[in-house]
Amino acid sequence: MAKVVRVLLKVVFIISIIETIWALATYRDLTGIFVDAETYRDTTAYIIIHHDGADKPVSVKAVQDYHKNVKGWESGFGYNFYLKNGKIYQLHEVNACTANALGYNCNAVSICIHTPDKHDTRTQLNLIILVNALKLKYQIPTGNVVGHCDLPNQGNTQCPLWILTN
Repeated sequence: MAKVVRVLLKVVFIISIIETIWALATYRDLTGIFVDAETYRDTTAYIIIHHDGADKPVSVKAVQDYHKNVKGWESGFGYNFYLKNGKIYQLHEVNACTANALGYNCNAVSICIHTPDKHDTRTQLNLIILVNALKLKYQIPTGNVVGHCDLPNQGNTQCPLWILTN
């Protein structure tokens, strides 16, 4: 029985990797609410990890509405990618400037994780795969993959301390 369970877990793991690679390969509107940016960056020096701070499940559309209507961000999303329910949602083109971290909006790719999914295995796996794909694409050193809270002049944010330490 244990052997069957191990085989099934490997199959699920392989399927997750294939789904993630497919999502990265198609690399377009995975949410139906993709937003074109007004500004694009020439260089990418950082990957910045965020969490959305939600204490309960919310829709991707709700995050967009919050950013647009409460934060006042024209584009509606402060991130290039959003990870939720084990899926990768591309919110902006990968080279778009986003409203994700003061002073880093036009030299970083930003990834946000839906807070209730922080311990979801598929979400964690997709984060690892996405970060590694972006590191390869832009030749970003591991030291430049940072949490929002690791950057200077970001105010009193804890974002996303638990992602990087748990």
